[in-house]
Amino acid sequence: MTKKIITIFFGAFLFSGAVFGQLLRSGSYSETHVPSNGFISVFGEHSFTDIGYDKSVIHTKRNTSKSYVVFAGSKAKWQGASEDGFVDGLVKVYSDGPFLLPTGQGEVYLPIGVGQAYGVIAEFINADPSIKVSNKFGDKLEEGSLSSIGFWNVEGRSSSNVVLTWNANTEIDKIVKNFEELTIAGFDGEKWIAIPSMVDSKSIDFTKSDLVVSNRQSDFNKGSIRSTTKLDLSKFHYFTLAKGASQYREGGDIALAMYPNPAVENNLINIDYEFSSLGGEIIISSLNDRNVYSKKIFDNKGNLKITTDNIDSGVYWVMLRDNNGKKVHKKLILLDATSVSAY
Repeated sequence: MTKKIITIFFGAFLFSGAVFGQLLRSGSYSETHVPSNGFISVFGEHSFTDIGYDKSVIHTKRNTSKSYVVFAGSKAKWQGASEDGFVDGLVKVYSDGPFLLPTGQGEVYLPIGVGQAYGVIAEFINADPSIKVSNKFGDKLEEGSLSSIGFWNVEGRSSSNVVLTWNANTEIDKIVKNFEELTIAGFDGEKWIAIPSMVDSKSIDFTKSDLVVSNRQSDFNKGSIRSTTKLDLSKFHYFTLAKGASQYREGGDIALAMYPNPAVENNLINIDYEFSSLGGEIIISSLNDRNVYSKKIFDNKGNLKITTDNIDSGVYWVMLRDNNGKKVHKKLILLDATSVSAY
């Protein structure tokens, strides 16, 4: 079967139906190629899925004679991106507020989100960032700590939070053993540094531009992580997933890790624990010392999955104590499920 190649020439618009200038709905199918110095502009909603072809990938030029898919204006958005439909190349946004850019390369679809999208350009590069960008590391990162699957190249005019994504092909379980170790790494022009960040309890929705959370809990197969501070996108151009300085071991002989944290009520919390001696207990209590969960532990290492169905939203202390009286505390933030949003 011959592969269909659709070429959009310089300055062409991708749309179907209605009249230019009105709210437009567009779609792409098969393999669309935007030539050097060209662009496709989307002013309404673009669908990667509604035309009925197996593939709906838009390719742009990435090197010196760059080309773009441009989402222009407050009504510009997209839906239906997946491994079979995304932008393999450069995405540009001229829309205020949060936006998920449908980036990927080859067979890999990994979008990137920004809290302030106006003027942002992004692409995903399916290559080892320690080879393609730099193998120099700042505090809290070290050689071998970066994901080798890929990284994002981002240009922006202002400061913004960023949201990175992963799926099963990203193999983040090869760089971290729990989500407390996972961080965003940003390249500041000289070295990779750990960016203060937080794994989303519920992953963002990969299938729409609105940058909203889905009903799926982040796990090693699919999830998202966001920076907890705004970043100067004129200073940081490259981002990837990394293993940061571990907070897993505290209190000498006791190890405690919780993920996701913050968590969302009516979901599961994972707690990894380790004692130097055999056994102990775990207690979750409110800030006014009301116990909401307790469990005896009879081995020295393992994982607990705790449901939060009967625990109200709020801030709690999680205490792990061994049979010799040694203990460690960590704060757990439990969010109201009805109030959770991406931004």
